[in-house]
Amino acid sequence: MNKLATQPHSLFPQSLELLESVFDTIPTGIVVYSEDGDIRTHVNQAFCDFIGYSRNEVLTENYGNLSLWSSNRSRVTASISFPGTSRV
Repeated sequence: MNKLATQPHSLFPQSLELLESVFDTIPTGIVVYSEDGDIRTHVNQAFCDFIGYSRNEVLTENYGNLSLWSSNRSRVTASISFPGTSRV
């Protein structure tokens, strides 16, 4: 029997560490919201680099104060290759 079948909880710390590593280093910008969609809970560096704000600013500022899409409109528009995908 494999380790996952016999000790699934023992792999959780390793799985979480791997997931965090992928989230932090993937070149695609990612923002995670709370279940109700009102609060940003996580953001990776690729997203911060893309919009030009720090992680703290993205997580704490009101989106209206960040002027995300007005200052980056041409870059966002150019990055869209077809619906549902991005070349960022």
